[in-house]
Amino acid sequence: MSLAQEAALVEYCDNEEYNDNFSNEKKSSNDAGGFRHFFLRPELIRAVNDAGFERPSKVQREAIPHAITGADLLCQAKSGMGKTAVFVLSILNQLNISVLGNNVACVVIAHTRELVLQIKNEFVRFGKYILELRCAAFYGGSPIKENLDLFKSPSTVPHIIIGTPGRLWGIDIERVNIVINYDVPDSSDSYLHRVGRAGRFGTKGLAITFVTCGEDEKLLEEVQNRFETKLEPMPEIIDSSLYIA
Repeated sequence: MSLAQEAALVEYCDNEEYNDNFSNEKKSSNDAGGFRHFFLRPELIRAVNDAGFERPSKVQREAIPHAITGADLLCQAKSGMGKTAVFVLSILNQLNISVLGNNVACVVIAHTRELVLQIKNEFVRFGKYILELRCAAFYGGSPIKENLDLFKSPSTVPHIIIGTPGRLWGIDIERVNIVINYDVPDSSDSYLHRVGRAGRFGTKGLAITFVTCGEDEKLLEEVQNRFETKLEPMPEIIDSSLYIA
């Protein structure tokens, strides 16, 4: 994707109001018919039916079959087409609480408190029949102690975390060992502060940084010189042993 395309995508998303409900296409029955074709777990079909949504929108028809397999997706659609439901249903469909136990399975980042709360409500709405599912919202202005307290007891650790970048930055989550820098930090100290959040708790960690210009390359050279390390280009296939002990 070119820089121009990336800028257009960002501008497109920023100008859209959040109204990520399902499509208002004409309903054909009362059994969430179209959603059954995605082979969603029965608990999700039941929740979708309770919500009164029966026919998936175009973006849902095209994206959900790939998303439920764990594929990486980039979705773009107008407001109201159900983009949020794509990743909410796909994530919930892959959760196995009995195997997951008291561990975090998913971190969702949204840029405002309002979006965080709306996305959390979607997880709660569609995950209400998944026994023992726990979701939590993390955003600035709320007591950070309450957020941290959730991780003190295994029985309160959320499986799904939805938060704003600033608040999530200050929380260490065991087993989350990958840091992605969508922009290059403005100093080597800032770079160290970011990537140092991977590989805590005595585990390995992996940092991926997107480099888009000569200034970015210059900063990364400074990082390598200061910390006497070598930053390698990202391979097509990442060896999991780099971040899994």
